[in-house]
Amino acid sequence: DEVGDLRNYKIGITDSGMLYKQYVARQMNPKRWMVPFIGKKSIEIQINNIEKELRVISAEISNSEYTLEQCNYLSQVDFYKAREIDGIKAKLRTSLEIVELSDDIAKLEQQRDKLDLTYLVKLDEKINKLRESIEKINKNRDGAHSQKGKYDEQKNQIERVDIPNKKNIVNQYKSNIDVYFNLEWIESIGDIRYEKEINKKPEQQIADDFKKAKIRQETLLSKEMNFLERLRREYNQLYHMSYNVEEENNFEFERAFKVLSENKLPDYLEKIATAKDQASIQFKDEFLAKLKENFDTVSIQLNELNSAIKSSSFGNDYYKFEAKPKPEYKHFYDMVMDPLLLTKGFNIMSNAFTEKHSGAIDELFTLITEVDESTSMDTRIGLEKNIKFYTDYRSYLNFDLLVSGEDGKVQRLSKTLLKKSGGETQTPFYISVLASFAQMYRINQTGKYNNTVRLIIFDEAFSKMDSQRIRKSLELLRKFGLQAVLSAPPEKIPDVTPYVDQNLCVFRQENHSFIKSYTKKEMMVI
Repeated sequence: DEVGDLRNYKIGITDSGMLYKQYVARQMNPKRWMVPFIGKKSIEIQINNIEKELRVISAEISNSEYTLEQCNYLSQVDFYKAREIDGIKAKLRTSLEIVELSDDIAKLEQQRDKLDLTYLVKLDEKINKLRESIEKINKNRDGAHSQKGKYDEQKNQIERVDIPNKKNIVNQYKSNIDVYFNLEWIESIGDIRYEKEINKKPEQQIADDFKKAKIRQETLLSKEMNFLERLRREYNQLYHMSYNVEEENNFEFERAFKVLSENKLPDYLEKIATAKDQASIQFKDEFLAKLKENFDTVSIQLNELNSAIKSSSFGNDYYKFEAKPKPEYKHFYDMVMDPLLLTKGFNIMSNAFTEKHSGAIDELFTLITEVDESTSMDTRIGLEKNIKFYTDYRSYLNFDLLVSGEDGKVQRLSKTLLKKSGGETQTPFYISVLASFAQMYRINQTGKYNNTVRLIIFDEAFSKMDSQRIRKSLELLRKFGLQAVLSAPPEKIPDVTPYVDQNLCVFRQENHSFIKSYTKKEMMVI
């Protein structure tokens, strides 16, 4: 009924189409349920939808038939009347006369081209050159008059306006120096700096150098102001404020900072601390719940594997998979699997659970969360390793394979693995693989659920096994009902052939390969 309840179930869906599956929540496309296919009214709704589509299609057919009638009518209309046809014929006769006149014009042009008019061309060229010279002289004369007038205006401007303005600016600068700089600086630094500069450089160069310095400072100031405005604008957008971002002073933002730092910051710090505590509790709860889920999954999977090989033996030996908590992490395992966490109303912060496992809780979460700003890089690297290690459920468990003989003695693979031969170490491998495939293919289930492919492929099969172990492995494979494809060297043919249905032998001669199929009978003869 509520979206918040979805995470309480492995798979769930709300009536609005919010689906929770495999720890992921997503909104389903409404189109997936717009057309119902089940239910009492599903057929009725589908019929109504199809009738609507039929009415739309019928209307389109009617419109198309009307358009077709109009096109048929127009195709039979005579567009030209007899009088119009006579006029067109007259124009055609006129066009023939135009062709004849065009031929006459071509003949006259040929006669004209035979005339020698080169002296006229030379005269035209000379006239054009003289005209260009005259235009150029007139343009230079006009330009000289215009330039003279401009210079006269500039002279008058300099004498009447620019020089007095420059004098006023100089006097203003002197006045500003007297206002903004004290007499001691003017006498000890200002005048001395000016004397040094004037002795080294001409006045114009000094002015140019200081202009460049001024432009650099103005550019830097503009850049910093733009950066400040951008920060102000981002602040307004982030916190939905309307402070003036182009103001030269910072009064509004300083006042806001004072209000936040002196009044609201303590409240925020308190809320942050509370949120941090709540997040820590939730993280610890979910972390332990995830570990428990993984432990439970391992137990279920091992039970399924053991069920798959329970009735199958390898010779006189029977096998069983086992997973137990490692001694050094058993206190963590006991904490995760404590029944108190499954009791209603109990969680990691419950007094009974905290009193019982306080040491394990503090130790585990210190190993994976203890970090702050002063933590060194080496400590952080070690913390990352701890997180990777302690968040993996396999770190807390020891996995083993128990072998029970006909004498009732039980041996553990973990204790005998390094003491046995290659063939003996391969046997548990095949037991594990066959059990895993049997569980995955649901061989022990009945009905439609065990209708599976059951295909298993081995490359370089039984490479380290002796003949007896190979035969026992193949007998066990047959018991599981698996369909096997084996790739083995030629020396394994006598051991493999009695248990397989088809043999394909691969031969190679230089750079060519050949494959030949043999029946079981043929292979036994060979």
